[in-house]
Amino acid sequence: MQPYMTQSSDKEIRAKIKEWSERMFNSDGGSADINSVMLYTPLIQLAQNELTTRYTKTTTFIAMVFSGLALAVSATALVVSTQA
Repeated sequence: MQPYMTQSSDKEIRAKIKEWSERMFNSDGGSADINSVMLYTPLIQLAQNELTTRYTKTTTFIAMVFSGLALAVSATALVVSTQA
């Protein structure tokens, strides 16, 4: 079983969050009733979690790339300084 919304794009997930939020608050004339809140809140939370997971993975990858570059530069500097 695939985790929730992993096949959707960020844009599609944001559109669903907006749609569910509007449904939740427009269900009975502008105020949310308990049934719509109980229905849509978990879906919105799962969608937000998916977006957060994607952002975290991207940020972590970028940080690892920069860490690798910093390590390569420092290793090069060490080699150059010991040969001088």
